[in-house]
This record gives sequence, C-alpha cells and structure tokens, in this order.
Amino acid sequence: MAQNSFPTNIANTSSLVDWTANLKVLFNKGFESFAAVNGVMRQFYVSRYEGPAMGITFRVEERLTGLSLAKETSQGDDFATGTIAPGYYKDVTVVRRTISLPWTWFFMYHNKYPDQLTSLMTDTGYGVAYRLELDLTHPFTFGTSTTYVNIDGRTVDISTGDGLSLYNTAHTLTNSATTYRNRIAANPQGSAGSLEAAENITNQQIFDNNGNRRPARKEVILVASDQTQYNVFAKILRSTSPVDAPNSGVYNPFQGKYRLVRAMWLDSDNQGNVDSTKSKYWLMVDMMNLGAYLEVTENPTLSAPTEFNGGTNWYNENSTAKASACYEPVVLDPRFVVFSSGDGVA
Repeated sequence: MAQNSFPTNIANTSSLVDWTANLKVLFNKGFESFAAVNGVMRQFYVSRYEGPAMGITFRVEERLTGLSLAKETSQGDDFATGTIAPGYYKDVTVVRRTISLPWTWFFMYHNKYPDQLTSLMTDTGYGVAYRLELDLTHPFTFGTSTTYVNIDGRTVDISTGDGLSLYNTAHTLTNSATTYRNRIAANPQGSAGSLEAAENITNQQIFDNNGNRRPARKEVILVASDQTQYNVFAKILRSTSPVDAPNSGVYNPFQGKYRLVRAMWLDSDNQGNVDSTKSKYWLMVDMMNLGAYLEVTENPTLSAPTEFNGGTNWYNENSTAKASACYEPVVLDPRFVVFSSGDGVA
C-alpha cells in the first residue's frame, strides 16, 4: 500500500492490518522528522528505560566519592585512611503525555482527500517529539530557578541535588564546607574572553563532594535560537585565527575545540514561544559526566485501531489513533554545565 493512501472502508478487517501499519509508519515519520532537525536535547541526558511493572518513582544518585590525596606514611605506620563521601540524590516520578487523533465514520466514508489524514497522523508523531524536546529543554531554560510551571500548568521541580537552582554561584557539597559556582560572573555574552572565563570555572572552581578540585573537559557549547549569538560562537570556534586578532597569522586556541549545538527552545517561555530575554543564554557542557537523567517507562508509542473491534467504536463507528509517552527528566548534578545568561547582569 502506498504510504499516502488508506482503505476507504476502515471496517474491512482484511485491509485494517495495512491501515494500522501505515498509521505507525506515518507516526514514526513525523516523530523522526522533528528529531532529525530540532531534537538535540536528549544527548544531554543519561536515558534510563525502566519499562512496565517497575513502579513510577525512581531514584537518581551521584556516585560515592572516595577521592582523597595519598599521604606520606612512615615505616611501620598504618596506611592513611581516605574519606568516602555520599553524593546527593533525587527521586523522580514519571508522568504520561498523550495525544489522540479521532475521526468519524462520516469523514472516512466521504473524504475525497486521503492525504489530509496522512498529514494529520504525521503531525501527531511530530507533536510527541516536539513535547519531548520542550520537556528536556526547559530544565535548562528555567535553570536560574528551582521550579517552573510547564505547558500543562504543572509546577515542576528542577532543583539540583543540593536543592539549589541549576545555575548557581554557591552550590554545596555533601562532605565539605566548600561551595562552588557554575555561573559565570557578570553573565557575559559569547566572546573569546567569556569562553576563557567559563574554562577557568571548569579548571579551578569545580569540586567533588570531599572538597577536592575536580577539573573536567567541556566539549559542547550550547546556544539558543538567536542567530547572532550562534554566528558569534561559530566564528570563534571555526576561524583559523582569533576573530579579534590584529593579524591573520595568530593561532586560534578555540578552533575545533568545542562542538556548537543550537537548542531552538532554550530561549522560550513555558508554551514554547520565543522569550527574547533568554536569547543570549549559552552553556559549556561536559558530555563525559552528564548530570541530567531521563527516566522512561513508555517510549513514544502509537496505539492504532485494531482488528478486534474493526477499528471503530461500537456506538458511533468513530475511530481514534492514540499516541503516548511516559517519562520525566531530572537534573541532579550541576557540575556538568557552566552557564551565562548573556545579559551582562552580575
């Protein structure tokens, strides 16, 4: 059967298998068409598929920290004892997101334009992928706060393991009075100088839970949809010489050092509309030590009409295709990002 056609008689069970299969193809096509172009945020999460019959609440934990410096030991003395520090943890409860596409017998029987339903089914898959991207982006979008109100009006806890906002100047540790920051002082816009400031935070001001300095290598620069901001970083990261160099023979230390990623909804409100106050947001991300988790109990799924009931409701002969996904993101460890709001406000 051609992908853009469907049986004219949905109650004909001999054709319903093809019809159902075609709906799933269209749903997947829509989901993947979004993900291929705009689905960038899942790479910044550790995805954990829990599956059915495993409950709805799951715990994510920082690993134990056993790092203590070795100490001199005199002949015959006992070995120096290290310190094991527990990490922070958070419990996360998954929430189901759903969308359905109903159609009437009258529409199906008389419709002269089958491509309309084809387009609608593709859009259903697109909509599920779109919602997933919003949910994965907004903990970063609203990371200056500990909660935000999502598109459904639910207040979502986006505090990190220490109970503070994701972007903070005084994150705490479990086994040390030392605090650390992952927000750049004065919140500069993208420039070679602000990249260096972010690198200095990464090199000098990130600690494990015992208070030992823990330098890490960041690999990604994440920016919002603002094209000017994107172009600034593209020039910095891809030029053979620094963009502010007095001559072309100067080596650019940032060339090829970071991968530039644009998150189209990083600068959005809770409905996904552009919020220009966030247009200069940018982050430096450590991909080897991700501190965000995505708990999944149901992957994006389409439930299409089945042969059991001929694909129709007994009382009115209407039909429905249902799409759903059950998941919840949580950001636990803020060390993996360094952030600037780009507004120049200290």
